[in-house]
Amino acid sequence: HLRGVTRAQVDLDAPLTPDLTLDLDRLTCTLDLRIDNGHLTGHQPLIDVAEHLQRNKLVSPFVDTDQLRRELADVSFASLENRIEIRDRKVIIPAMTVHSSVMDINLSGEHGFDDRIDHHLDFRLADLFRKGKADDDFGPVVDDGTGMRIFLHMYGTAADPQFANDGAMAAARRKAQFDQEKQELKSILKNELGLFTPKDRKDDLPGNEEGPTTPTIQVDWGDADSTDLATPERPRKKKGLFRLFEEEGAPQETIQVLD
Repeated sequence: HLRGVTRAQVDLDAPLTPDLTLDLDRLTCTLDLRIDNGHLTGHQPLIDVAEHLQRNKLVSPFVDTDQLRRELADVSFASLENRIEIRDRKVIIPAMTVHSSVMDINLSGEHGFDDRIDHHLDFRLADLFRKGKADDDFGPVVDDGTGMRIFLHMYGTAADPQFANDGAMAAARRKAQFDQEKQELKSILKNELGLFTPKDRKDDLPGNEEGPTTPTIQVDWGDADSTDLATPERPRKKKGLFRLFEEEGAPQETIQVLD
């Protein structure tokens, strides 16, 4: 099913049983694999994705599933690179992205020695839309990497795969995107406004220079009665984001009157 220019580095541990047969329970292998100018032809589990989408009443009206089936039967890709492991009688495929002639697809999964599969894959719904008048009127539609995605869980056996919506993977992707956006926002606030900066470095930011603490003024009136001086005008409170730069307990200018 798979052909191309392959480079691989293999680390194999294949113990034998007392009767000199391969002990599959203890077999382990790490395969660093790269395939260039690759072609995947007639891979039935991939073709079955089109069969599943054809039965989906929400997707099938917008997707030419017959054309998709033909395209998935002969997929080409520029390069594919991953580290594949074999252990516990399973082939383990870590998450990877394949940029193919049909669509860009994220996938990961396991394939057992008993032919049972547990695959997770997702792709952009827009990659499957029927080509037609929109392209004719506006030119080729550019993929900006956004848009609604389909998340599928493929399980069962390779000969009879079952499909279900993969809510867990969808939630994990949303969380990863949220965490990334949060870090980007935090970086902007840190660089532009000095937020989330340690106190000893905060003083170095522009506009945050603090002069020496204003000394206390003491006035000795001798034997005269104590008289309160006019209360100095209180400094205006900072508003908006500038309040974030005020430190709790910062020293204030005071005037003490002593007898």
